[in-house]
Amino acid sequence: MTYFASLKTTDRVTFEGAEVSKITPAKDRGCEIVTHYLLSVKNPDHGVDIRRFRADEIPHLLNNELLIIERGYYSPAQQMDRAMFGVDEMFGATKKRRSRVDLIMFLCRRMAHYRALGMILTRDGVQARRAELDKEYKVYQARRDYTTETANATQRLKPLPSNDVLLEYYRKFRKGGQKAGVFCPPRARSVDLDEQAVEDQNFILRCLQQYLNPAFSKSEVAADTVSEVEKENGRRRAAGFPPLIDVKSARTYERWIDKYLDPFTVAVKREGLAKAKAKLRSVEQGLKASFPGELVIFDAWQIHALSLNVSRAAWNRMTPEQRANVKRVRRWIVVAIDVATRMIIGFAFCRAPNQEASLACLRMCFADKTPLFREAGLSKSSWDNRAPIHMVSTDSGSEFGKSPFGGSRFVEAVRILSGSLLNAVTGVAELRAHIERLFRTFELKWARHLPGWTAGAHHLRNDRNPGREACLTDDDLHRLFVTFVADYNASPHRGLGGATPFGTWAKLSKHEQFDPSALPGPQALREACGSFHTAGVSQAGIQFEGLTYSNEFIRNQRRAPGVDRIALPGEKLEIVVDPVNLGAISVVAKDELISVPCLNETMRGKSLAWWRAEKARRKAEAALDVVDHAEARSEARERWRGEAKAIADSAGVTMDSHSDEEVARLRKELEFGKGAHEKPFVGRDEYVDPLQTGYEIGSGERPGLSVPSPPAGADSTEHSGGANSLNRFRSNGARRHSKF
Repeated sequence: MTYFASLKTTDRVTFEGAEVSKITPAKDRGCEIVTHYLLSVKNPDHGVDIRRFRADEIPHLLNNELLIIERGYYSPAQQMDRAMFGVDEMFGATKKRRSRVDLIMFLCRRMAHYRALGMILTRDGVQARRAELDKEYKVYQARRDYTTETANATQRLKPLPSNDVLLEYYRKFRKGGQKAGVFCPPRARSVDLDEQAVEDQNFILRCLQQYLNPAFSKSEVAADTVSEVEKENGRRRAAGFPPLIDVKSARTYERWIDKYLDPFTVAVKREGLAKAKAKLRSVEQGLKASFPGELVIFDAWQIHALSLNVSRAAWNRMTPEQRANVKRVRRWIVVAIDVATRMIIGFAFCRAPNQEASLACLRMCFADKTPLFREAGLSKSSWDNRAPIHMVSTDSGSEFGKSPFGGSRFVEAVRILSGSLLNAVTGVAELRAHIERLFRTFELKWARHLPGWTAGAHHLRNDRNPGREACLTDDDLHRLFVTFVADYNASPHRGLGGATPFGTWAKLSKHEQFDPSALPGPQALREACGSFHTAGVSQAGIQFEGLTYSNEFIRNQRRAPGVDRIALPGEKLEIVVDPVNLGAISVVAKDELISVPCLNETMRGKSLAWWRAEKARRKAEAALDVVDHAEARSEARERWRGEAKAIADSAGVTMDSHSDEEVARLRKELEFGKGAHEKPFVGRDEYVDPLQTGYEIGSGERPGLSVPSPPAGADSTEHSGGANSLNRFRSNGARRHSKF
């Protein structure tokens, strides 16, 4: 199998983020089988490295997003998109021109290198380095264009330009800010028509617009136009303006009404919308397609059946009173149908039309949907129908973006996946006849057989009561629709000549323009249809839903300076997750998306819903395992704890931290010495001086009691000889008193 045979000039191939300029298959000379691929990969030093991979290694590189094929990268639409975000682009440059500019940029960078080494910017200075430049120039061309390490005589290599041309290139390179766009010729400007002639014709057409009023006939409008033109010419003559309007006859202006005025506008204004449609409408089958993926139509339909706004598991746990309060609702469904085969290739249920449901439907178009049949109990059907989508047709509904020509994630997703978008007018069913007929099929063959059918109109219900019949939950509705899709895709279709969509897909998949190898890769699908989340960063990597994602870029971020990091420590990262494939995520880093793989390789191809259900299952199994071993655990725990306590008691060791007495002592120590600054207030009249009263310190007398006064003679006797009332506080006071 040749993996790169379908590459176009507008496609770009990158290996580990570096552009691949040439891919050369190496065949076995004996059997002419491709055994290896030689890739010319540009390196950070503005050179080219030749990488050699075996043919069986290419699928591994594509699945792990090491080798990425970006379809339509150099197309005008994607160039304009990148220019809107400030990316320098060589607008309109063909592959040949990009190759020529790349060679010039290589010479300019080598000139800058030798200039830094001291080369003088003169003819003689360049001549001194010419031999080295010539050798490097030939080696670069050989590696880039022929995937050989060195140049040889069989290769058609461009000669090194003259010294004057090299100097001119380098000056332009330095003056243009070292950008490649300076070597592209300026874009040609369109030549406008004569402005005065256009203005004169617009003046006449404004006069003819009176015919839109039914009160004026065609001859009256023509006569008024002749008079208005003559008045304008008279005004110009008076103002000295020489260019005059050429006056035509009234019959000519009558013919101009039929020639220049819009017939539909004239019919609506003069006769009404109904006659305008009857006169000018046409009936067609809409856009046609000849192979799968050429045209896919998206639209939203509100299911004509009432359902319960709850899941089946929650409904089974409810009481009759709780079930009576459950709301009855009508769900919406976004559907994608392939026009060539009438195959339903994607759908998404939602409460109301929204952009997330449209992106989920678009993502399902590129996924294997057979597991949905297996979960619904269908074993004889498969649904692995996917193809590169060339054109997507939608209406102007809010589920496809309020701004259909920009600012919509759905529109950007279609562009990323290399598709074109046809945004039709809402309310005109003829522009989307295939999917409108599909919704009619849903009504006749599926919805009316469901309990809670509301019908398209009230009088079509007969005696059915949707409110009383409603018993389907969201899970039941999803499962019943999946089984109906299997029924629809295997049923004969009148638009296919009685064939089934399954059989038509198998037949048209042999078309020469059907190329399954052009399916978008995992990175493109994730960045186009993924959902944005925030995640934390640990030492192991980025943590999301219990999974770890890491690579060299994430590991180097922990050592990078704060100004160079995509998030400061403690901040959350913004990531893009593909809900259908958890094998890798994309990290938003300075308006750029960087792919980071999951360390658990088994998560490749696993959906987010499956992983959450798997985590719940594992958690339930762990809880059951704990219950099964609870008795054994309790027995063992009581055994070793009791034995340890018995040994401690026999040794007189207490394992308690503190006894009650120790706790009381610690409480006093905690409060000891506190409150020294909190002195009680004592009034001036309340204060009693112990020196005057002679009270004993520490006496047990209660304050407020009167102290008897000593006898009159005792005072003179006690204080005789110089003694005073403080002698009793001294240890030998009495002895000294007796000596006197």
